[in-house]
Amino acid sequence: MDEEKKDLSLTEDQAQQMPAETKAAEEVQSAEEVTQTTEDVKEETVAEETVEETATEETITEETTEPAEEPAAEPVAEETPVQTAAPAKSGTNIVGIVVGLLVFIGVLALCWKMVGPVGEVHADKGIAYAKDNNLYIYDLENDAYVAAEGISAGGQYNQYYSAWGTTFNEDGSGLYYSTNVREDGTFDLYYKGVGADSEGTLVSEAVADYMPTKDGAAAIFVKTTADGAADLYQFVNGTSTLVESNILAESGSYAISNDGSFVMYRKSGDNGTALYAKGTAEGEEAVCLHENAATAMMTSDTDEIYFAGAEGEGYAAFVYAFGTEPVKIMDEVTYLEVMPNGKDVLLMGPSEGLVTYESIIEDDLEESDALLTEADGDAYQEKLQRDAIRTAMESGEGIEPVLQKVYIYSNGKLTEVASDTISAVSLENDRPYAVCYAAGDMEKMPISQLGSLEDAEQGYYMSLMYTEPKILVVNATGGSWQLEGKNISPANVFLSDDGTMVGYYETDTMTGATTLNVGKLGAEPSFTMENVEVADFLGTTHDVGYFKDYENGLGTMGIWNGGDPTEVESVGGVHFAADGDAVYYINNIDQENGNGDLHVMANGEDTLIDTGVYSMQYKYNGKLAYLKNYDYTANKGDLYYYDGKESKEIDTGITAIFMY
Repeated sequence: MDEEKKDLSLTEDQAQQMPAETKAAEEVQSAEEVTQTTEDVKEETVAEETVEETATEETITEETTEPAEEPAAEPVAEETPVQTAAPAKSGTNIVGIVVGLLVFIGVLALCWKMVGPVGEVHADKGIAYAKDNNLYIYDLENDAYVAAEGISAGGQYNQYYSAWGTTFNEDGSGLYYSTNVREDGTFDLYYKGVGADSEGTLVSEAVADYMPTKDGAAAIFVKTTADGAADLYQFVNGTSTLVESNILAESGSYAISNDGSFVMYRKSGDNGTALYAKGTAEGEEAVCLHENAATAMMTSDTDEIYFAGAEGEGYAAFVYAFGTEPVKIMDEVTYLEVMPNGKDVLLMGPSEGLVTYESIIEDDLEESDALLTEADGDAYQEKLQRDAIRTAMESGEGIEPVLQKVYIYSNGKLTEVASDTISAVSLENDRPYAVCYAAGDMEKMPISQLGSLEDAEQGYYMSLMYTEPKILVVNATGGSWQLEGKNISPANVFLSDDGTMVGYYETDTMTGATTLNVGKLGAEPSFTMENVEVADFLGTTHDVGYFKDYENGLGTMGIWNGGDPTEVESVGGVHFAADGDAVYYINNIDQENGNGDLHVMANGEDTLIDTGVYSMQYKYNGKLAYLKNYDYTANKGDLYYYDGKESKEIDTGITAIFMY
């Protein structure tokens, strides 16, 4: 898949989950236990692209925020996928991008797909936008009003279309927002109700990052000190107080529970990176959950903390519920990830026992070698080398395992769901499904082609690299289905809401072109389409929306619902609704100004919403905010709101819609 074809938008649900989950899915493989050859195997065989459909190419890098004196066996972390067009909610990531028309045409052709459990109920929420360096709020009913003056104080806050800086609470009654954005990216953080008569409450000045609870009643935020340290604060009952100084300021290292009753954070200590939980009530004391936690994350659904803590020469996985004691759920964990449903956990651990030489070598010279004597010279000496291999085979010697077992922890039960895997990634679904990149069937190596045990080991690693892998879809009940095809990208697999249909891509290694396959799990694909860039199931249905033949900023949008697909050409912007059977798209784009026609295709009907539209932001429940009559040289356009039936002009000459 082309790296440009990434998702452009993140939802409020993502913003709240990212610090605790998406960004915190870390590899905890011990550096001492993985040979360089194994690293090469992983890097060359596991090509995983991000989504929110899911992940960039997986790389293994050491955690840079650990103190220099940390031991060599400190776990390594999986690099967090970076959203190129919508940065994570962080003051340091509020950046400005000036976009020319040609770049716009390319960017607008990206496909937008909201992340979050399908079928989840979302409240209608207001629109926050920027105009003349001021923050405006439209509450969907009354006239828009100035909520705050002076968004920027030398720092840049907007991208050509969207920007971070506001976070509405789950029912849309209030929001956190940023003003006075400085050149260093820090900002002043406020909270207020959406009504025009509601006064903003200053949370704190010079904030670098923040994370609110879903209801907005509480939040945590980070401030940096003059010496570069990061201090964690809480905003509870209208008051900001220090939680802890000098915490680890990397993504996923701090979180607040949904009800705002406690926080978690990581901090460098004498024995590594310690993990703490602390109640937000006055007088609460911090509790150290582990003195050396390689990774930790809080679930968005159950407010549990899962972490990998050092134990012996490896790491064990634990779960912690506030006010109790941590409970070990697995020994020897190498990977830990909270799944997208916000409650279940995907884990990996090493395979048991050795990969025996007998299991990977075939003795094709046993009979002929038995006839050789010293008189045969070099042939006999080569036979002696092979005898050393035979001895190792007969005595049960072998190679330390590099392949992994995959587990899902759900409802208090740990289930092994796959073995002999190289990697695994969760699937975007409310049910606990994952996709595994497993080793393919390898033929035994003829002993006639080996000169030593080192040759056998190298041959084994090469086989892992070049043998066609198996791509498996698994779930917490032990179900396993192999996907048919070659060169399948495991991180771009997607499921229908009910978990019975699957979509995935095959890549032509010669041309790089992709073919979309859709079908029932365990069955042959019932729909295929070439040159597809991105696709997904629509809402809770088995209908599939896709975007293909992308070139020079334009492509073809299509919908397949079991028969012949319906397609629209020359499309420059697409959004597949997660909460309904609908696709929103912009086509007939004017090459001079980048504006086009905004449509919605739902239930077999195509409806023109408006003309002269530059970009759109889906707001759930069949509603949109969009920019019209956009002037890319001035970076200004007119803001409209579509309530599912008709459009209404909200304001003119705005510079950015704030996403949440």
